[in-house]
Amino acid sequence: MSFFICSSCGFGSASFIGKCPDCGEWNTLKRAQGMEEKTGRKSGQTDSFQSTKLSEVKVMNKTGQRHSTGIHEFDRVLGGGFVPGHVVLLTGEPGIGKSTLLLQALSKLTTLYISGEESASQIKDRADRLKVDVSKFVFSDTLQVEGIISGISALTTFPDLIVIDSIQMIYSKLQEGTPGSVAQMRECALQLVRLAKEKHIAMIFIGHVTKDGDIAGPKIIEHMVDTVLSFEGEKVSHFRVLRANKNRFGSTDEIGIFEMSGEGLKEVTNPLAFVQEIDTKSATPGRAIAGVLEGKRPIFFEIQSLASPTTLAMPRRVVNGVDYNKVQLLLAVIRKHLHIPLDGYDIYVNVIGGIKVESPAADLAIIASVVSSVKETPLPTTALFTGEVGLLGEVRKGYGLDRVVAEAKRIGLTQTYSPTNIKTVRDLAQMLK
Repeated sequence: MSFFICSSCGFGSASFIGKCPDCGEWNTLKRAQGMEEKTGRKSGQTDSFQSTKLSEVKVMNKTGQRHSTGIHEFDRVLGGGFVPGHVVLLTGEPGIGKSTLLLQALSKLTTLYISGEESASQIKDRADRLKVDVSKFVFSDTLQVEGIISGISALTTFPDLIVIDSIQMIYSKLQEGTPGSVAQMRECALQLVRLAKEKHIAMIFIGHVTKDGDIAGPKIIEHMVDTVLSFEGEKVSHFRVLRANKNRFGSTDEIGIFEMSGEGLKEVTNPLAFVQEIDTKSATPGRAIAGVLEGKRPIFFEIQSLASPTTLAMPRRVVNGVDYNKVQLLLAVIRKHLHIPLDGYDIYVNVIGGIKVESPAADLAIIASVVSSVKETPLPTTALFTGEVGLLGEVRKGYGLDRVVAEAKRIGLTQTYSPTNIKTVRDLAQMLK
């Protein structure tokens, strides 16, 4: 019986189809031949069933068994460091600083760096510029996954960590298609994850992202790994944020903040790093400070809005740093409950620093900044806005409100607009008059 497999996404079909129904690519379904040779199994072979008492399994997620990088912001996001057998997928836009981050973070660990993106001389040159000690780094440009696994298995001493830069460059002889195709990535990731678990070696996959910011490749790779990290920030901005979208060995609430400088990435511990220096003598309409709790620490962001009279039949909405649909929802709340006509304005909303704010506690600050810009009324420069806003106009308590308010008072934000003194957006409008 013939069987056809899409070389782009791995979709299988019993008959040939011109267009793959899964990924939409044309003429990618190829007849699968020699499947028994590729898998190394004979038809009808059955694996023997094995089981282990869960109470007898050794737990690997203990603090003493973690490999700490020595960079607190990086370890914070991981949950305290790397666990033996820990597989991490690190993604980010090209040039954002992923390789720089790893060179600095892994300098204290015995690391095998497998790269198809850069040569050994390029990596060494970057390390010299960053003044990073690479005495514990071993470089390899082997890209065939079977060769990588064979070489690592033959080592007498395993490294603390293995870096694959990037997973899109690795290929398998057992799979058809070019490196970077979905079928190749899935096969390579499967074999490497199995190696990490069997040998108890921590491993990092560096992954490309698409122009939409999504991880290039099949979603199944995200399910294979233990942790998915995204390194965010605008290239024109000097701030970078490391965020965990998935973490089996820690929390997904923590973020790591870094500042890019000529000497590499530096840790940022100041909660007001994303806020312009507070000037109590001058205030500008459209500027509001949002406070949210990221993991265990409060962080403050400066949100700016600009409402400009429009000449278009359909007013423009431009959003950067927060979810576009969330802003559209909040604009509808303003029109409905504050009776402010917004159809005559082009509205621009931006989070300063080139980072993204995902917490719903920033809702109140977004509304305050938009209303301030429309009415040309400056907000208090030492005011904090924190709270989630519902469709009915109610203001709800955000996660970690008490800690955010306490930290705000400590750093000089003396006025607080939150669910403790504002129940609806109408109350906010009354207090800002």
